[in-house]
Amino acid sequence: MTHMKNLLRSLWRYSPYGFAFFGLGVCIYSILTYGQTVIHSDTATAVLLWKSMKEQHQFFPMTWNYVNGDLWILTLHLFCILPMAITKNVALARCMASVCIVLVTVGGMMVGCRLLFKNHSWVISVPVIFLFMFEQHGMILYEAGYTAPILWAALCPALFYWSVKCGEHVGLRTATGVKCGEHAAPRTATGVKGGEHAAPRTATGVGRCLIFLLFFLLCLSGIRNIAEIILPLFLAYGVTFLLSAKKKDLSWLWNSLLLLVPAGGGLVVYQWIIQTHTMVDTDRNHMVLAGVREALHSFGDLVAQYVWTLYANFGYYLGPNTGVTQGLCNGITLVACTLLCFVIPIFQGWSILRKYKTQGFLKKCKTQGFLVDGTVFYFLYAMIHNAMFFVLFVFFGKVEIRYMLSSVIVLVIVSANFLVQVWRGGTFAWMKWGILVFYMAIGIEAVDLCSYSVGWEETLKEERAFNQELVDRGVTKAYATYWNAYNNAVYSNLQIQYGALSLWGNKLSPYLWLVDSRVYYPQENQKSALILSVYEKGIHSFLDEQWGEPVEAYQRNGLYVYIYDHDLMYDIPNVFLDGYLGPCEMMGGRKEPENGPENGLENGLGKDRRVTEIAGGEILASMTFTLEPGAYEFAFQGQDFGDCEFRMMNVSEEDSYEFVEVSRSEREVRYHLTVRNVLIDCGFGVYNPGAEPVQLEKIRKVVEESILK
Repeated sequence: MTHMKNLLRSLWRYSPYGFAFFGLGVCIYSILTYGQTVIHSDTATAVLLWKSMKEQHQFFPMTWNYVNGDLWILTLHLFCILPMAITKNVALARCMASVCIVLVTVGGMMVGCRLLFKNHSWVISVPVIFLFMFEQHGMILYEAGYTAPILWAALCPALFYWSVKCGEHVGLRTATGVKCGEHAAPRTATGVKGGEHAAPRTATGVGRCLIFLLFFLLCLSGIRNIAEIILPLFLAYGVTFLLSAKKKDLSWLWNSLLLLVPAGGGLVVYQWIIQTHTMVDTDRNHMVLAGVREALHSFGDLVAQYVWTLYANFGYYLGPNTGVTQGLCNGITLVACTLLCFVIPIFQGWSILRKYKTQGFLKKCKTQGFLVDGTVFYFLYAMIHNAMFFVLFVFFGKVEIRYMLSSVIVLVIVSANFLVQVWRGGTFAWMKWGILVFYMAIGIEAVDLCSYSVGWEETLKEERAFNQELVDRGVTKAYATYWNAYNNAVYSNLQIQYGALSLWGNKLSPYLWLVDSRVYYPQENQKSALILSVYEKGIHSFLDEQWGEPVEAYQRNGLYVYIYDHDLMYDIPNVFLDGYLGPCEMMGGRKEPENGPENGLENGLGKDRRVTEIAGGEILASMTFTLEPGAYEFAFQGQDFGDCEFRMMNVSEEDSYEFVEVSRSEREVRYHLTVRNVLIDCGFGVYNPGAEPVQLEKIRKVVEESILK
């Protein structure tokens, strides 16, 4: 009987670990099954970026188009390296990358809890974050685009705290004014001489270098990590120091530099790199202050919306629940968010204040070093972090649900630590019942998550069959609007090169968003496909007029597929994206579709769609573009140029540029262009003064010493 009781006690003692790993295992199963069926273009980006890096042998490929001001550094694309080398199944490899970053994040949370709280509170925070937060499953598990911020929110404060704590004993003057070197003479209680502390001192130095490098790389990716990690850490450090350290203690300077120097260095290098890369700017990476008067007037509504956003991260649903499991999960999210984001953090703050008042905590800080308690430090970090994001929400319009994800994460970590402390302290007997309820909630959420994997193989088979049919028809390049493009690139195992297009009315143009620009370079002897959804059917009536009749057309999976015997990029304007202006970017003698604006075929366009003819006495104009000040050289390539004249068009100030002929032959004429002031909406013109037609193939950009936009 005694043996049985001991066994039951052991099972109860280690049960939190079992349930935490059970929840994590369910998440991994869902990623590797259901996750393969919900790959979309944002999910595919990590694979495509790694492919671009590998082909160009550059960590920041020059032809890659970044967005929202973010450089991808310590992000998901690095986790694609090993899976892509292991398997040719790209969808599986992409999901394996998500599993890898989830496991690394869990490992970081374990380390963070150990360094900060000296406990295993991750057994609560891991299942809550990865299993309970239904609304963010796509972001955290399948796309895994917002998994790295979880890692940094848990690990970076812990590493900084650990570094500062070590600094209080190794090489820095502590709050008592005693240097570490002064402890060298006497032996310690274990009989080890003080001089033998060199190894810990070395380890501390190495650790600080690693932390310095980590913060540098995080800030190299852009301003977002400054707001989420560096600034809240710096302010939390300053508050704890002011509360407890002696005025003459200068350790704050060195520790502050551990944050500020890598942050500043990272931002400087970031600004240097983006000068030579495409960084698609949107309002998401702009800090624009909203109307203060309007914000204050509707402050109550904004606070309510902010609170609702926290619940929305958990996936709380106000509408009717169609099933028992859905209803139970909805109730779990309501209770979990209320407790973990509101009730327990309040108790944690009250507990810290009580400790200051009743246990001489402040005096203890001043005698033993100001960072005595990791719980206090992380609580301050979490509160400052969330205060900053509340300001961004109310006054800067950053109201999207996922922007508040990091606010939820830090609150969950705070609450998990508090619950473990209460449990270990044995303060409340009803905690055992709470633990049992938590285990039941994990089981319910696990069942709900697994239900999405039912029939995943058939769904994946259909996605692959769609692309295999294109491959069987000889298609090697395909174009579609963004959400139908790069997911299919993954499902084709990268056998088909996809490019996203922007659709405006009946016009199509390259959509330069998280893609390598080389996708849009026309390739000879390539069959290509245009894939349109039913929602884009407005352009269908213009296809024959613009590009001629496709060789094949069919419908599958709710998509319309048009196959052409040439690369469609010969027909879609991209204005020097591929390094030259082709026939489709010449505007002279165009046909006018009856039901739409000018976007038709050029008169005299050759059957191979590579040549434009300029009749005698006619002028052919190119599409317009912008030129920054600098030196350029352009080659006009074609046949029988003879006495053709080449001009700059749409430039009112002739002294702002100099356009000089460099060489001329029957096949090519070269011009050197010097731009003194920026030329907006300029273009080229080719005039044929003779009687015989002249053929123009392309206007190629040979040399540039500035940025051509």
